[in-house]
Amino acid sequence: GYGRYLWHKRVRVGLSTKFLLENMNNESASGWGGVDLGVITKDISGVRLALGIFNLGASEIQGENIPMGIRTGLSYLLFKKLRLTSDIDIISGRSIFPRFGAEYKFSRFFRLRAGYDGNELSTGLGFAFDRFGGLDLKGKQTTVDYAVGLMNPAGNDYARVSFAIKGSEPEYFAELDTVSD
Repeated sequence: GYGRYLWHKRVRVGLSTKFLLENMNNESASGWGGVDLGVITKDISGVRLALGIFNLGASEIQGENIPMGIRTGLSYLLFKKLRLTSDIDIISGRSIFPRFGAEYKFSRFFRLRAGYDGNELSTGLGFAFDRFGGLDLKGKQTTVDYAVGLMNPAGNDYARVSFAIKGSEPEYFAELDTVSD
């Protein structure tokens, strides 16, 4: 994936691609998951807007078509530490799915999250290593997120762990020549 700021750092734009691998019992399937595009604004009076388009050009996996989707959402910073969110997924040829969530910021490096999508309750934790001093990647923001899905309609609760490194805008080569370190 790749992302960058636009319009005086008021808007963030991102692009990513993915490879999907599914395993169930002794069966497995894989394929190209397409391209995802996203746009999100910075807070304007506590409100943040977002739009994403997912699975553009995704391949068919084991005879199953991966549908294109559009997600639009907004969040509102209710208190300095509590953000409320909502979004709507529109899946091509399927349905519309609303979601609601909240994130509470306990400290600079620790966040607690919860969400509901009409079928499933999920909870999660976020931990920023760079702000805690546990991992030094030369100023890059590093985070680990852990999420748990509960009340899953299929009856299989799950857990997800992700690790992210957020970089900065690229430097110009002429400026890099003058840097001594």
